[in-house]
Amino acid sequence: MQYAIWPAGLKADLHALNIVLKRSARRKTLGLKVRAGEVVVFAPTVASDADVMAWVNGKAQWILRHVQNPLGHHPSVNTRAPLTAHSEVFWLGRKVVLGEAGKAGLSCIDTAFFGRTLTDQKVLLLNACETAAKEDLVDRVTHWQAQLQLYPQHIKLRPYKSCWGSCNHRGVVALNTLLMMAPEAVRNYVVVHELCHLKHLNHSSAFWAEVAKGCRPPSIRSAKHWLKEHGEQLLFIYR
Repeated sequence: MQYAIWPAGLKADLHALNIVLKRSARRKTLGLKVRAGEVVVFAPTVASDADVMAWVNGKAQWILRHVQNPLGHHPSVNTRAPLTAHSEVFWLGRKVVLGEAGKAGLSCIDTAFFGRTLTDQKVLLLNACETAAKEDLVDRVTHWQAQLQLYPQHIKLRPYKSCWGSCNHRGVVALNTLLMMAPEAVRNYVVVHELCHLKHLNHSSAFWAEVAKGCRPPSIRSAKHWLKEHGEQLLFIYR
């Protein structure tokens, strides 16, 4: 027996994750595994939903830590000091020197940006991602939902700390606004990936066949590789 866990019973930090519950009459204890961006919870048939939810909530920090680990560890910015005009961040997949950010379309960066505390600077970058995502990511969803004939009930845009996107059994697709720092091909892949979960709430062969309708396998591999290599650099904003 397999079904997505109802997110209302989970801690807020876990809402964006794709968590699947698998029950078995043979199983005697609770267990979980993180794989390919999916959290699988194993439970005995006799365990109540309330008990499973409480157990998963108790493992929240472990889950978030293991979901984050596959992103890689290659920070490109010294995050212990304020960013300077010579610091680099990713924007639309390109490394941008902050002093020349306006040339790359990162319009939130102006002379007032420099000299501020690191916290204030990170807020400006978060706001830039949010503003851009409202147009870019929503437009991508609009395009790909028509191409794939898979329509979400609702789209959530948030600067998540632990995932690039998610989809739950209620048809809610969530996308990480920090994806605005990633290349276009990566943004396309994440959008297609999450839309395909509307049809297959798992990572089965049928799911990947659906993803391949929007992204060719080489593009999928390239996007996953980019996120693995550079994902931590996008999340520097939380460090």
